[in-house]
Amino acid sequence: MLLIVLNQTRTGLRAANNPNNAPTMKANYLDVKRGALGPSKVQLSALGLFAFSLIFLGGSARQDMVQLAALYPVAALCLIPVLYQLKWEGLKQYRALAFLLLLLILWTIIQLVPLPPEFWSMLPGRSALAALDTELSQGQIWRPISMAPELGQASLFGMVVPLAALLLAATCCLRKSALLGLVAAIGVANVVMGFAQIAGGGGASLRIYRINSLGGPSGVFANENHSAAFLAIILLVIARLVIWSVETKRAGWRLYAGVFALGLTLLSILVHGSRSGIVMGLFASLAILLMFWRALPSFGLEAGRKSKRSKKGAGSFQKWGRYAFGALGIVFVGLIVVFLSMERVPGFADLSGKDTLDDLRWKLIDPLWVMAKEFWLVGVGFGSFAPAYMQFEPTSLALPSYVNQAHNDFLQLIIEGGVIAVLLFTALIIFIGRSISKIAGSKGLLSPLPIFWMAAIGIVAAASLIDYPVRTPLFQACMIWLLCVLTLDAKAKDRREL
Repeated sequence: MLLIVLNQTRTGLRAANNPNNAPTMKANYLDVKRGALGPSKVQLSALGLFAFSLIFLGGSARQDMVQLAALYPVAALCLIPVLYQLKWEGLKQYRALAFLLLLLILWTIIQLVPLPPEFWSMLPGRSALAALDTELSQGQIWRPISMAPELGQASLFGMVVPLAALLLAATCCLRKSALLGLVAAIGVANVVMGFAQIAGGGGASLRIYRINSLGGPSGVFANENHSAAFLAIILLVIARLVIWSVETKRAGWRLYAGVFALGLTLLSILVHGSRSGIVMGLFASLAILLMFWRALPSFGLEAGRKSKRSKKGAGSFQKWGRYAFGALGIVFVGLIVVFLSMERVPGFADLSGKDTLDDLRWKLIDPLWVMAKEFWLVGVGFGSFAPAYMQFEPTSLALPSYVNQAHNDFLQLIIEGGVIAVLLFTALIIFIGRSISKIAGSKGLLSPLPIFWMAAIGIVAAASLIDYPVRTPLFQACMIWLLCVLTLDAKAKDRREL
């Protein structure tokens, strides 16, 4: 599927650059000028290599995973053809995202710069270590903001993944359907791997990562919760591609493949064993049904306009669209009811049988708030959460296993990045909000595209509130690609065009 997406991207861009086809292809490809070169074979190969590496190397957020030692060099290697042919025309449409990402990289670098002892000792949370230096006669030691510089360097190296994702999308001038197709292809790979793990008995033989959750299937991720949250977003992406194919009368095999992939992905979420994943999957399913319902009028109108049918023909197309909508709803509800009634959903059993107050992540809130209040100014440095947390860990939470992430990305962002990281995150939220507002336009927030974006952003926010999925390189790259699509959506004159 990934090779099909890349091949269609190259073929489409060749057509866009053909002077004979330029007038008809102009609406399909943004910022691709007539006569400009499309992506070369080397660039598309770099994109394919990068996506393939993400699938098998980018599913863990742990910095001590050996897979990351291979992923980061591969991502850097993929940047070589990108930087060689990078042009402002391709990057300017994503300049807001590029600017925010570069500021984040710059702040990570600043956190690693050694500071004079007089200035460093004045930073919040450093007075005890400064006093210890004095007591032990260590002299004047220059230290960075980061409390664990080695982990900070690892976080800096990890920035190559979202940077490569953004620059590859910009240099290859990928249209929205190609970006969504890439994300969907990775999602399908996750589904296939998850079912392979079920078929293999759920043991460690088909797990990619040494440290993983050995509960339900986790697919290409190390954590089943991250996998389930990702699949909830994939549901929305596939649904959007299906709606687009029907609206533009390009359904055919895309429609059948999309409906099949929707059912398979929902089935995968139900058997994942993730409580939060099931909730997010049900939320995504409701959003999809609403998207299809709101898109029904455009199905008939678009079909009638493109094929010059009569109003009666367009109405007939709408009628069949309603039948399809009803069938889709029955499939969704039927799968959910059957699985819940057969008690084959481990996550649902956990949801109904466990007291959520006993969950460790809720007990972490108090020490996390204390850390956020202590380090809100400049943070402890990206990647330094685990060693900093040891100073605040209550004895009641001292366990044989240690807490390596806050399981609340919003609080961890404050703890690690301080006020600068919060400002950058606020700027990103403003960018997303303004883009969705532009997309909504005169049709309102209850049109298909705004519903898609609000549901997708809502799923990511909810998952980040109780976990840390965006800290996995695979999730980071896919989020960059989705933000690129959001940028193109906000700029597109025809919302139906991909």
